[in-house]
Amino acid sequence: MAITPELIRTCIAEQRFDSIWDLKLNTDAYRIALRYLFDPVSVVAIGKIDPLPHQVEAFVKMMAMLGPSTGIEGRIRMLLADDVGLGKTIMVGLVMKELLLRKKADRILIICPSGLQIQWQEEMKEKFSEDFTIVRGPIEGNPFEEHNRVIVSVDIGRNEEKTQLLLGCNWDLVIFDEAHRLKPGSLRYEAVAQPIADLTRHLILASATPHDGKVENFLALVQLIDKEVEVNTESGDLRSYLEPKMIRRLKEEIVDFRGKKIFPNRDAPQTVQIEYSPEEREFYDLVEDYVRRFYKNAEDTGNYNVMLALYILHRRVSSSLAAGVASLEKRRLRLIEPYLDIDPNVARNYYSSADEGDEQRREEIEEAILGATASITREETREEIQYLESLIDMGRRLVAEDKDRKYDRLLTLIRDIREQRPDDKIIIFTEFTDTLIFLKRKIMEEGLLVATIKGGMDIEEKRRQSSYFENHAGILLGTEAAGEGLNLQFANIVVNYELPWNPNRLEQRIGRVYRYGQKKRVYIHNFKTAFPIDDAVLSKILEKMEQIRRIFQDRAVDVIGSMISEKDMLEIFRISRTDSSAVEKVDQLFNEKLEVFKDIDKFLIKQQFNLVNVKQMTEDIARCINNFDIERFFLTYAESVSDLEVMPSDKGQYSIHMLPRTPRSTANCIEWSGDAYREMYVQGVFDPNNKGTHVSLGHPLMKAALDDCLMKSPLSCVAYPENGILLTYIIRFYDGHGMEIYAEPVLVVKTTNRVEILDPLTIWDTNGYRGNLDVHGDEYVTLLTDALDEADLSLENRISSIEPFVRKKHKKDLGMEYSFIRSELDWKIKQQQRKKIEYREKGMNWLIEGCEDRIKEYRREHRTLKDHIEEAEQIQWQVCGPVNAALLVPMNDQDFPNNRSLEEQIAYEKRKREIELAGMRAVEQYERNHGRNPVDVSAETVRGYDIISKSQTEERHIEVKSFATTGPIEISSNEWRTAIQEREDYYLYVVEQTNTTPLVTVIQDPYTNLDGYVMQKRIEDFKVILPSIFDGIVVKDRSVVCIDRESTSTH
Repeated sequence: MAITPELIRTCIAEQRFDSIWDLKLNTDAYRIALRYLFDPVSVVAIGKIDPLPHQVEAFVKMMAMLGPSTGIEGRIRMLLADDVGLGKTIMVGLVMKELLLRKKADRILIICPSGLQIQWQEEMKEKFSEDFTIVRGPIEGNPFEEHNRVIVSVDIGRNEEKTQLLLGCNWDLVIFDEAHRLKPGSLRYEAVAQPIADLTRHLILASATPHDGKVENFLALVQLIDKEVEVNTESGDLRSYLEPKMIRRLKEEIVDFRGKKIFPNRDAPQTVQIEYSPEEREFYDLVEDYVRRFYKNAEDTGNYNVMLALYILHRRVSSSLAAGVASLEKRRLRLIEPYLDIDPNVARNYYSSADEGDEQRREEIEEAILGATASITREETREEIQYLESLIDMGRRLVAEDKDRKYDRLLTLIRDIREQRPDDKIIIFTEFTDTLIFLKRKIMEEGLLVATIKGGMDIEEKRRQSSYFENHAGILLGTEAAGEGLNLQFANIVVNYELPWNPNRLEQRIGRVYRYGQKKRVYIHNFKTAFPIDDAVLSKILEKMEQIRRIFQDRAVDVIGSMISEKDMLEIFRISRTDSSAVEKVDQLFNEKLEVFKDIDKFLIKQQFNLVNVKQMTEDIARCINNFDIERFFLTYAESVSDLEVMPSDKGQYSIHMLPRTPRSTANCIEWSGDAYREMYVQGVFDPNNKGTHVSLGHPLMKAALDDCLMKSPLSCVAYPENGILLTYIIRFYDGHGMEIYAEPVLVVKTTNRVEILDPLTIWDTNGYRGNLDVHGDEYVTLLTDALDEADLSLENRISSIEPFVRKKHKKDLGMEYSFIRSELDWKIKQQQRKKIEYREKGMNWLIEGCEDRIKEYRREHRTLKDHIEEAEQIQWQVCGPVNAALLVPMNDQDFPNNRSLEEQIAYEKRKREIELAGMRAVEQYERNHGRNPVDVSAETVRGYDIISKSQTEERHIEVKSFATTGPIEISSNEWRTAIQEREDYYLYVVEQTNTTPLVTVIQDPYTNLDGYVMQKRIEDFKVILPSIFDGIVVKDRSVVCIDRESTSTH
């Protein structure tokens, strides 16, 4: 329905107007829908996620590969190699959801380690409302054809039947998690990754460590992204080719939208010293003597399995007395078993299981290999068994007599932590299950609650243990499996009961807690080993790691990730048992690895995260869509329709029931089509931290609400000081090819004397006209006619203010898309040039002409692309609408509250303003008294606060509420929206007794810290009501809440 003079004349004559809610909802629907369509920063509102800028940056880069600005159909092929803990799952989910919403994808396959399958399934459901089916175990028919969203294990290649069924299906988007486990030559790579990569259009490889110290493995991942690229270690131009196809940011540089680091400090590791008793020292010395003696025999005979068995035995004894004795007993038992037969491939299987992180399989192999011996004759075997029996007897006595100084030191450390930081959670890592069982029994004997996670547990049991740890136990005992598929960042203390020789494994342990969501400082405690030689080796490893951190800083994780393999560890162990140069070997090995890293480093892309770049993607971060916008819009909408029932339930949940809906007509001034919807029952939430189905931009319920509101063109009445008309226009920008690249709504207020342009958010601050409408149509018809005629002129200043942003953003988008295609064409040209040289040197001149033809073709494509981009850079704009309107009507005497007359209402408003100004002066003086410089920004009502106050160390955004005495506090929805966005930077200053000596109450982060006092009034502007502030107000956390009451003088 078009807004015309005839419509206004008819509605006035018939006294027929739409409600103020229709006006608010229609205006906000345009704001939300256009932000979603054209503002990439608002993409965070499509999932149950926190709005972090580095995730938006990755999303924008990947979506740019589709070529939406150039109009050239592209594909997403990306190596997502962000640091551990930056939320790669969220970034992948954002891309997946956007492809689904754009109808660019329907069938999606996630391939990941089996231990992460349930985590992926749950996160896709919780954060993006997408149901995935996990295919595992026996199957009937072809589940890959029956389901469009599937998760499978990376080891599906072991089952040929399943693999063939999988490869027989088409997939629009394939996601490989932990992609560094795809090694060329392996079943995972050859049978699964390579053929799947060839079949799918969109491919994302996710890995925090995309290399393992081997250049060829890294380049194999590159070839999955683009199989046509010929890569080798001499390809010096590969880095420029990879630039647009790889994302790599490190956690130390990541900040939120306010520029604050999201990761707390991580303390340098503390070494825990242990004073062993003479009896313990004798035991460990004899074990060392045993290992040296029989290791030498194994080396002399070239028995590699025995060398590996003694290496494993030694590490287990080093872990704990309990594990040491258990392992000695197992070895003795295996030696006396007849017909001991050890698989000749056991060593290779051991390294494979260790490198792949298969802890259960590794322990099974260790158990099998413990009995390997170099003793040949019966006498030699009897002698070794006697040696073992003496060690076992000595170890058993130490265990029986509780002579375990290492455990005693652990208990002391736990008690110290509990005393100093009683709320901190502790994770104790060990490599061995025997040690874990021993520690659990001993710690529980102290009356402490303990959770355990180890290899072999299914994901459900891991989750139960994790939940028990988070909600009840203060300690988690875990092997390397602890945390795989779990979020453990609620803990902040890591204790390494024994140090793994592999530095990467040590980093992975710390990464379990030092990741996004960690709120506290992270502490690390490393226990020393009982063996002096090993202690020297481990000290050297830690020393080299710290040197790497100092030299490479944020990039240290890349270097450490490629340092030492299981084979390297065994070689160091061999040297330490046969000569005294083990420490020098570590030094040499690290130096060699650093040289290897330099080869890989020339290929690794490391983007420098820059918050400014992300902010440039949007005109105003504060106006981006957030979860409160969705909540305010949807709950207000639910009040206005009959086929949608919303009932508050528990803990921020709402029981939502929507009846089926048929498709609606097309909306005005926006590319948006209505859909049909089935009946829906949902336990919905709007806060991502609450449990339930997240009602977000991508959810059908929200889409249905937007559909309904966008299809209307309401004409309403708004209370206003003078006669006028309010119109909502859409400013639309197009590129040189006529493709819409940006649009936003704007409010125009037209009165007899002036024209004012308002932000669409201010629509929530308007009030409907409640009185008896007695207006003359001619005046409003004239105002509308003039407004329609002058629309372009009225909006000229607004268009001029946003046009530079649109041009800059569009040029940046085009440049990003152009760089993807150009880098690929440049690379292909260089490949053909290299082939020409190669053919000429080999005398194969007949092949050169083909290379030259391909070079000409690529250059022709390049020129065409460049011309296309130059034409697309041209921008034009159009004012569309109005899409809705409202008559601005002054209130009559009888319409004012409390039966005030017009004169009394004017006097009341004047007094109210005097109180507000007195409160502002009191707050400004308060701020100056505290060394801050306040600036009044209250005229900019859309900000959601009145004062910006700065010092050298902080910036406060202050909303002022003033009272002559005291009273309840009303916070508008836009003020509350800002409080939610800015959290600890937002302050509520309540000023009482403005007539006498003002008393100022300061409340930091009112959204979080006054949660228990909030009463939300969803009718009349979705207001937030707080009781009057008084002495002794109870708050959740006085260590966080800044509540300060102070008298201040304004003189």
